[in-house]
Amino acid sequence: KASLLEAAQSDPSLRLRIKNAREDPDVDQKLKDYTTVERVVAARDIRKTREYLVKWVDLGYDEATWETEDVVKPHQDILRAFEARKPIAAKESRPLHLPREKFDTYAEQPGFLDGGTLHKYQLEGLNWLRFARKNHRNVILGDEMGLGKTVQSVAFLKSLFVD
Repeated sequence: KASLLEAAQSDPSLRLRIKNAREDPDVDQKLKDYTTVERVVAARDIRKTREYLVKWVDLGYDEATWETEDVVKPHQDILRAFEARKPIAAKESRPLHLPREKFDTYAEQPGFLDGGTLHKYQLEGLNWLRFARKNHRNVILGDEMGLGKTVQSVAFLKSLFVD
């Protein structure tokens, strides 16, 4: 208890929680919940010791803590659920390096775009979108308002249709 109060001296957030807990009639139930394992989020091995990232009941994920195996071991059902989730995430991940496909840029406005002329920076944006797609990258066009993101997007979609 003394170490908790010492920690509260340097942490205003903790100080506020202690103040609120003293005023709360359900403080015993909340303390019990705050020390009950809800979910194991991750695992790691440090110096031959297995640790688990634990999400506690009624606390957010931002307040999850790394705990040793002896804290989590009594909760075998939660550990089994974590182990069952792990292989699924590993199967769905994609390789870090995908093979690069040949990529041709447009040096000038393509013939399939009519009704106006792309500015040089819009043509560069079109090539960048096409390059990102060939390399399996998600991208977002972000610039000042009025510089033609919609035109670049429509040109990109048209290039997909034509290719």
